[in-house]
Order: sequence, then C-alpha cells, then structure tokens
Amino acid sequence: MRVSEYRIKIDALDCQLVALLAQREQLVRLIHADKSHAQEPLYSPEREQEVLCHVRRLANQFGLSEMWIAEIYLKIVRYFVEPTQGDSFRNLETGMPVGHHAKHS
Repeated sequence: MRVSEYRIKIDALDCQLVALLAQREQLVRLIHADKSHAQEPLYSPEREQEVLCHVRRLANQFGLSEMWIAEIYLKIVRYFVEPTQGDSFRNLETGMPVGHHAKHS
C-alpha cells in the first residue's frame, strides 16, 4: 500500500473520530441540561476518574499508552465542563466559547 492510500484511510478515521466527538458533545449537553435543571454541580471529579480509569483499561487492551490516552481524555472531559451563555461551552484552558464554528486567524 502506498503512502497516499494510508493517508486516505487516516483521513477517513479522522472523520469518524470528529463525528464521535460531536456525538459525545451532544450527550454532554443533555447531561448539563439535566444537571442544571436538578441544580446539581456540572463537574464531577468522581465521574472524571471513572472515565479515565475506563479509557486506561481500553488503551491497555488495544496496546496503546495508558498515559497518552488518559491525557487525551482528560482534555476531552474537561473541555465541556463549564457551560456559558446560550448553547455554547467554555474551554477551561482558554476561557473561549466552544461548540460553534470559530474564526481562525
């Protein structure tokens, strides 16, 4: 297989990853709505640890670095923790709203 064929496969996988992250975001929004309605805190350190333990086990099963996967998932989990005005969420590192098309300079 040629490099260009591998890249086509990688591009297809990237598309699937982004689509799955979009689905995850929608579920997070539903959880935030339920928690807000019930006046529960949006951030759950216990749940964060459950997710990290789960993905570390998965990483191990698939022969990936547990630390690498945990770092990625920590960013994913924390990215949508704090809702802002409207339907968007705020990135904890940058403080910028996310979830909408951002203009890049």
